[in-house]
Amino acid sequence: MALSRMDLDGKGAGSPEGLVTLILKAVPDLEAPVPIDKLARQLDIEDIQEFDSEGFEGGLITDTARSKGVILTRRSHPFRRRFTIGHELGHFLIPTHIPNAEGRFLCSREDMRRLNAAENDRRGRMEVEANRFSSLMLMPPPLLRPYLKQSREPDIGHMAQIAGKFEVSKQAMANAYAHYQGEILAFVFTKGGRVLSRASTSNFRSSWCITVKRSRPARS
Repeated sequence: MALSRMDLDGKGAGSPEGLVTLILKAVPDLEAPVPIDKLARQLDIEDIQEFDSEGFEGGLITDTARSKGVILTRRSHPFRRRFTIGHELGHFLIPTHIPNAEGRFLCSREDMRRLNAAENDRRGRMEVEANRFSSLMLMPPPLLRPYLKQSREPDIGHMAQIAGKFEVSKQAMANAYAHYQGEILAFVFTKGGRVLSRASTSNFRSSWCITVKRSRPARS
């Protein structure tokens, strides 16, 4: 696999979708799971460092010209680490993403979950684009669609299986699964009876959600 920043000089290089298209064109034999660490290093990321922090999920240190960079990722589950690397690589490659005065991007867990932002929220829009780049890079549509076709109808077990194949979280795969499957569906993630997040198709109405109560064991 050979890739360089020169491969990213072309039409569409200013958007997450355009960048991923150029990368896939330069590396046509890419397979799942996408080797995001190797891709980042070939695209002038000099190092990927892990750190312990509850305040930030990831970060990027770069120079003004963004000729090189260092990605920081919180020590966590390998799948979450992969998404963080993809997210920070997106910040590094998308030309309109401007770091702070110290040449850094510092991203929280909430930033990594953002799917939309207001038109006037410049920082929020950068985080949304970085998430979109990471999702598309870790789950490229040309690689993902053949796996989706293996199941004739949406299936949560099938979704989880593909998440393992692509080495991404179930939440990340659920978003992609709902987007490309073409059916009206939603995945709801809960913990301790509390809804944590939801991934659904754009035509899914929240009023259609079914409330499921946990049954209590019968007393003897």
